[in-house]
Amino acid sequence: MGVALDPDTENFLWYSVQEVFERPDGRLSLDALLLISWLVRDESADALPDSNTERIALLKRRAANSAEPLRSNIMDIPNDSEARPLRMGDFAPQIEGCSEFSGSVTLAEDASHAMTMYRG
Repeated sequence: MGVALDPDTENFLWYSVQEVFERPDGRLSLDALLLISWLVRDESADALPDSNTERIALLKRRAANSAEPLRSNIMDIPNDSEARPLRMGDFAPQIEGCSEFSGSVTLAEDASHAMTMYRG
């Protein structure tokens, strides 16, 4: 597993091995999960590309400043790999009706972070 945050670009990267399996020729291979997120400051400039190839190229550009071995793991991803886009956003809590909490709440465990729909 690798986690990185680039303070210059504000990219957050997460790389983790999901499964290790043996190929028919006896070599070991793996399935990995790579997440890269960034603040969307411009809807057009920060938009996700439509094709897998373009999304993989974007991931590699955003990971270019990462340290080894995370950088090589990402740069070695085949250009024809599947890249599922998942647009997430921050949701500000509704202030109305929260007067009994003095404007603050506490989130714990899974309520305190975003969850993906396919790796929950």
